[in-house]
Amino acid sequence: MPRRVPDLPEGRHGMGAVTLGNVIHVPGGGFQNGLGPSARAFAFTVPQVGLLSFERWSRGFFSAGDSESGPDDDFDGDGLSNFEEFALNLDPGVVAPPRQPQLRRKETNQFFLEYERGRGRAVQWDLLISTDLTQWNLAEPGVDWTESAITDLGLGTERIAVEIFPRGRDRLFVRLSPGLPKSSGYGRPE
Repeated sequence: MPRRVPDLPEGRHGMGAVTLGNVIHVPGGGFQNGLGPSARAFAFTVPQVGLLSFERWSRGFFSAGDSESGPDDDFDGDGLSNFEEFALNLDPGVVAPPRQPQLRRKETNQFFLEYERGRGRAVQWDLLISTDLTQWNLAEPGVDWTESAITDLGLGTERIAVEIFPRGRDRLFVRLSPGLPKSSGYGRPE
C-alpha cells in the first residue's frame, strides 16, 4: 500500500509524493525546457548503505552535550527510551505512541506476532517467552518461533511477522526486547 511522503528536503516537489517499497514517486518533476512545471512523474530509489548505528542516528536529533541524549534517556518524556525510539523509527523529540505489536491466532495453536521496526538499524531484537510472567527466557529460533514475513513499509520502517510455536504449553506470553547487537545471531527475530 502506498504511503504519503510529507515533503522532500527544502520543500521541493513534495506535494503528493508516495512511496511503494523504497521507491518514492513524485508528481511533477520541475521545469521542462524552461516552460513551467512538467506533468510527468519520476521516481528515485534511496539505497540502504550498511546498518544505521544509534550514535549516527542520534547526531541527527541531538546537539553535542545534550543531557537527555543517551540511549537509556527519554528526551521527550513519552516513556520510550531514545534507543527504543531509534529501534522503532520514531522521532525522539515528538511524543508519539508506536504501533503496538499485534498477536493473532489463525488456527488452533497457530499464532503470529506482527510488529513494526526501523529498517536497516543496528538493533538486536530478542523474542522472550514465559509461561508465568515471572521468568522470561530467550525464545529459540526454529523451536519457539520462525520468521514468516517482512514487509517494507517505506520511509525506513518494516513490518515483521513471526510465527510462535506454543509446543503444548497451556499458556505462553511473549515479549520483544530491542537492544544493542550481540556477537551471535542466536534468538534474533530479524
